[in-house]
Amino acid sequence: MASILAVGEVNQFRGDFGEAWVEAVCLAGGYVPDRQDHDRHGFDLTIIDDASEMVRVQVKTTEHPVISGAHLKLDLDVRTYDKLREGTTAGLLIVVVISREYPNWIRQGLRRALVRVEGYWLSLAGRPATSNTTTIAVELPLQNRFQPETVGRLFE
Repeated sequence: MASILAVGEVNQFRGDFGEAWVEAVCLAGGYVPDRQDHDRHGFDLTIIDDASEMVRVQVKTTEHPVISGAHLKLDLDVRTYDKLREGTTAGLLIVVVISREYPNWIRQGLRRALVRVEGYWLSLAGRPATSNTTTIAVELPLQNRFQPETVGRLFE
Protein backbone atom coordinates (compact mmCIF):
# COMPACT_ATOMS: atom_id res chain seq x y z
CA MET A 1 0.00 0.00 0.00
CA ALA A 2 1.44 3.38 -0.98
CA SER A 3 1.78 6.22 1.50
CA ILE A 4 -0.37 9.30 1.10
CA LEU A 5 2.21 11.51 2.83
CA ALA A 6 3.88 14.30 0.85
CA VAL A 7 7.68 14.74 1.07
CA GLY A 8 7.45 17.44 3.75
CA GLU A 9 5.08 15.31 5.77
CA VAL A 10 7.46 12.35 5.57
CA ASN A 11 10.21 14.57 7.03
CA GLN A 12 7.98 15.55 9.97
CA PHE A 13 6.82 11.95 10.32
CA ARG A 14 10.46 10.80 10.40
CA GLY A 15 11.20 13.17 13.30
CA ASP A 16 8.07 12.14 15.18
CA PHE A 17 8.94 8.47 14.66
CA GLY A 18 12.44 9.04 16.10
CA GLU A 19 11.04 10.79 19.16
CA ALA A 20 8.45 8.05 19.71
CA TRP A 21 11.18 5.40 19.44
CA VAL A 22 13.26 7.22 22.08
CA GLU A 23 10.20 7.31 24.33
CA ALA A 24 9.65 3.56 23.84
CA VAL A 25 13.28 2.79 24.69
CA CYS A 26 13.02 4.90 27.85
CA LEU A 27 9.85 3.14 28.96
CA ALA A 28 11.37 -0.29 28.24
CA GLY A 29 14.33 0.71 30.44
CA GLY A 30 12.08 1.77 33.31
CA TYR A 31 12.38 5.54 32.82
CA VAL A 32 9.68 8.12 32.23
CA PRO A 33 9.90 10.26 29.08
CA ASP A 34 8.09 13.59 29.00
CA ARG A 35 7.62 14.99 25.50
CA GLN A 36 7.92 18.75 25.15
CA ASP A 37 5.96 21.09 22.89
CA HIS A 38 7.72 20.25 19.61
CA ASP A 39 11.16 21.64 20.37
CA ARG A 40 9.92 24.96 21.76
CA HIS A 41 12.56 24.98 24.50
CA GLY A 42 15.45 23.69 22.41
CA PHE A 43 14.90 20.07 23.36
CA ASP A 44 12.29 17.47 22.48
CA LEU A 45 11.78 15.63 25.74
CA THR A 46 13.02 15.04 29.24
CA ILE A 47 13.79 11.68 30.79
CA ILE A 48 13.02 11.28 34.48
CA ASP A 49 14.44 8.61 36.81
CA ASP A 50 12.94 7.21 40.02
CA ALA A 51 14.71 9.91 42.09
CA SER A 52 13.00 12.60 39.95
CA GLU A 53 16.29 13.61 38.34
CA MET A 54 15.91 14.84 34.75
CA VAL A 55 17.90 14.81 31.55
CA ARG A 56 16.97 17.13 28.66
CA VAL A 57 17.08 15.45 25.24
CA GLN A 58 17.20 16.67 21.67
CA VAL A 59 16.36 13.94 19.14
CA LYS A 60 17.65 14.07 15.57
CA THR A 61 16.50 11.41 13.13
CA THR A 62 18.36 10.54 9.95
CA GLU A 63 18.26 8.03 7.11
CA HIS A 64 21.77 9.01 6.00
CA PRO A 65 24.19 8.65 8.91
CA VAL A 66 27.75 9.86 8.41
CA ILE A 67 30.02 7.27 10.02
CA SER A 68 33.74 7.94 10.38
CA GLY A 69 35.76 5.36 12.24
CA ALA A 70 34.08 4.76 15.59
CA HIS A 71 31.84 7.85 15.44
CA LEU A 72 28.61 9.07 13.93
CA LYS A 73 29.09 12.68 12.80
CA LEU A 74 26.35 15.28 12.77
CA ASP A 75 26.20 19.02 12.11
CA LEU A 76 24.08 20.39 14.95
CA ASP A 77 22.65 23.91 14.92
CA VAL A 78 24.45 26.20 17.39
CA ARG A 79 21.22 27.22 19.14
CA THR A 80 20.49 23.60 20.09
CA TYR A 81 24.13 22.96 21.01
CA ASP A 82 24.09 25.95 23.37
CA LYS A 83 20.78 24.94 24.97
CA LEU A 84 22.05 21.42 25.66
CA ARG A 85 25.51 22.40 26.93
CA GLU A 86 24.27 25.05 29.38
CA GLY A 87 22.20 24.80 32.52
CA THR A 88 22.09 22.67 35.61
CA THR A 89 20.17 19.80 33.98
CA ALA A 90 22.18 17.49 31.76
CA GLY A 91 21.62 17.96 28.02
CA LEU A 92 21.81 15.01 25.66
CA LEU A 93 21.73 14.58 21.92
CA ILE A 94 20.23 11.33 20.69
CA VAL A 95 20.59 10.54 16.99
CA VAL A 96 18.13 7.98 15.69
CA VAL A 97 19.12 6.18 12.49
CA ILE A 98 16.21 4.75 10.54
CA SER A 99 15.95 2.67 7.40
CA ARG A 100 15.76 4.49 4.09
CA GLU A 101 12.89 2.19 3.18
CA TYR A 102 9.91 4.24 4.39
CA PRO A 103 7.36 3.03 5.47
CA ASN A 104 9.16 -0.21 6.31
CA TRP A 105 10.58 1.03 9.62
CA ILE A 106 8.52 -1.58 11.47
CA ARG A 107 7.59 -5.09 10.41
CA GLN A 108 5.17 -7.01 12.58
CA GLY A 109 4.51 -10.72 12.73
CA LEU A 110 2.32 -12.82 14.99
CA ARG A 111 4.95 -13.22 17.70
CA ARG A 112 7.34 -10.35 17.20
CA ALA A 113 7.95 -6.95 15.72
CA LEU A 114 11.11 -5.89 13.93
CA VAL A 115 11.98 -2.22 14.33
CA ARG A 116 14.66 -1.12 11.88
CA VAL A 117 16.10 1.62 14.08
CA GLU A 118 19.24 2.28 16.08
CA GLY A 119 20.18 5.19 18.26
CA TYR A 120 23.30 6.82 19.69
CA TRP A 121 23.67 9.40 22.45
CA LEU A 122 26.11 12.10 23.50
CA SER A 123 26.09 14.34 26.55
CA LEU A 124 26.64 17.98 25.65
CA ALA A 125 26.46 19.21 29.26
CA GLY A 126 29.46 21.37 30.11
CA ARG A 127 30.84 21.48 26.57
CA PRO A 128 32.69 24.67 25.64
CA ALA A 129 31.05 27.55 23.79
CA THR A 130 31.63 27.78 20.05
CA SER A 131 32.41 30.76 17.87
CA ASN A 132 30.45 29.13 15.04
CA THR A 133 27.28 30.97 14.10
CA THR A 134 25.20 28.32 12.32
CA THR A 135 26.29 24.72 13.00
CA ILE A 136 28.87 22.79 14.98
CA ALA A 137 30.17 19.33 14.13
CA VAL A 138 29.59 16.78 16.88
CA GLU A 139 30.78 13.18 17.02
CA LEU A 140 28.74 10.53 18.79
CA PRO A 141 30.72 7.41 19.76
CA LEU A 142 29.19 4.32 18.17
CA GLN A 143 29.70 2.58 21.53
CA ASN A 144 27.08 4.94 23.03
CA ARG A 145 24.14 2.90 21.78
CA PHE A 146 20.78 4.06 23.06
CA GLN A 147 19.08 0.93 24.40
CA PRO A 148 16.75 0.14 27.33
CA GLU A 149 19.63 -1.26 29.40
CA THR A 150 21.79 1.85 28.90
CA VAL A 151 19.25 4.61 29.67
CA GLY A 152 20.43 4.71 33.29
CA ARG A 153 23.93 5.72 32.13
CA LEU A 154 22.48 9.02 30.92
CA PHE A 155 22.10 10.10 34.56
CA GLU A 156 25.76 9.50 35.49
